[in-house]
Order: sequence, then structure tokens, then C-alpha cells
Amino acid sequence: AVTGVQTCALPIWTAYRSCWLELKSTVRPKRDASRLLTAHNMQPEQINWHRIRNAEYGVPTFVVIRDDQRQLYVINGVHAERINEMTQPEASALSVASSFGALWEVMRSL
Repeated sequence: AVTGVQTCALPIWTAYRSCWLELKSTVRPKRDASRLLTAHNMQPEQINWHRIRNAEYGVPTFVVIRDDQRQLYVINGVHAERINEMTQPEASALSVASSFGALWEVMRSL
């Protein structure tokens, strides 16, 4: 199953800039030291996908995680290899947006 979403930000001058979003959901762990993603970890293919899009094609990618308390974490795809091991505080610190409105502003700025 394909879990990613291709988006297109607003026009920048006369060209459009594309970005990719990987969507994940999770239950927030009870302890801060526990990993944020458990049941829906990033699979090796998904991690490689972010690496290829970022490094080889220069396309920005993000992993968008929403927990059961409706907290949003938008993490730059360059961190995809580390996401499975991140705790909630680590993901929160690396998040570039914590709401859908803020995510839209990030995409517009690409």
C-alpha cells in the first residue's frame, strides 16, 4: 500500500516546487523515554524512498506523524533513518510544524 502523498506548494515565481509527505499515526507513549512510533514504524523501503527523493532528486520530503492526542509532528525527511528510534520529546524538538496551518506555511516556503 502506498502511504505517501505528493503535494504541490503554491507557485514560486513561475515554477512549482513539489514536496512529498509520508503520513503516520501513532499512540503517544506513556513515558517520554519510549519510542513515538511503534506499531507503524517506518519500513526500510520508506526510509530509502526519503533518502532517494532528498539526496538524489533534491525533492523535499517530510514525515507527518499525528498521535492519538492530536499532536502533529512534521519531521524533515533527512531524519527518516532515525525516526523509528525517536522519542516524543525528540520528535517534538525536530518538528518543523505542529499544526496543519503551520505545515501549509512550510510547504509554501519551499
